[in-house]
Amino acid sequence: MAAKPEFSLAAATPYLDASPGALRKAAQEAVKAAGGRSDVRVDGVRFFKQRRGWRVTFDSSWMPNGALEHWRSPKTLAGELGCVPATVRRALRPKEAKRATSRRAPRRKEAKRATSRRALRSMDAKGSTREVTFRGVCYACRRFAGCWKLLAIATPARVDGGHASHV
Repeated sequence: MAAKPEFSLAAATPYLDASPGALRKAAQEAVKAAGGRSDVRVDGVRFFKQRRGWRVTFDSSWMPNGALEHWRSPKTLAGELGCVPATVRRALRPKEAKRATSRRAPRRKEAKRATSRRALRSMDAKGSTREVTFRGVCYACRRFAGCWKLLAIATPARVDGGHASHV
């Protein structure tokens, strides 16, 4: 069995679309929660101290195709697609939260938050990776340190050659 590749914080940033400071902060918060241990896991990413710096390895859940790929934040993906980040975030909301916010009757903010938190917890209990289709492309979605990360999934070619039949 091959050893998992280790990355420095700076080298791991393109894979998670986060700054080295954000990764360091996630590691430090996990260390604080773990009682000072120098080897911690955050949402499938392992951080450990080696000499004076942090090193990072990724679990297989971050490698759906068998190789580590560049996951994008909703803001980056929105920039690539030419839309606003709120559109991508709206597509990531759990169905239960979408139904709760789509009702016309006014609800208290606490009830809305509880509904969306409950939906997120049930999603996390089922598995940390889920799929969302956005603008005809299927994306694998995961949460890392409270932020969404998306990866375009290669889908098999359509029977009609990939062209829409109505155009």
